[in-house]
Amino acid sequence: DDVFDKLFNEAPEKVEAVKTVLTKFANTHLNRVSVTITDPGNDMRSGVALLMLLQLVGGYFIPLTDYRVKPSLKDEFLLNNGLVIRLMQEQNIISNQCPVTPDDLLNGDLKSIFRLLYAVFRMEKHRAQQRAASTSASRASVSAQAPPSPRHRA
Repeated sequence: DDVFDKLFNEAPEKVEAVKTVLTKFANTHLNRVSVTITDPGNDMRSGVALLMLLQLVGGYFIPLTDYRVKPSLKDEFLLNNGLVIRLMQEQNIISNQCPVTPDDLLNGDLKSIFRLLYAVFRMEKHRAQQRAASTSASRASVSAQAPPSPRHRA
């Protein structure tokens, strides 16, 4: 069992609050490309919003030929969802043992969608911490190399 199993089994009254937080997180990024989700269980079924989110947070581009932007057939939905899971595994955002399947996403399984959204959230937080540490190190290096500032005498 993971935190989401416990949430759904032991604290179902908190599911809506978690849904709100994860939806807000996703929309913070997706709004940059004029996409908004209101119901993750429905809006994430095609995999397109998750693929966009991965691109926005990860800073990379997935060629449009690799997925279906407007899937209509079940196989197209599953292709997109499989790509989401594979990319997240390849980038170590989720482990290979993550219990999420393409069918879970297609079926709008909130627990599975929460797992993936939270994994992207953690990835973003980790990268932000790395950037902050890198910036601090750069500033320390620059200030150590800078000549002493002239002192004004009165």
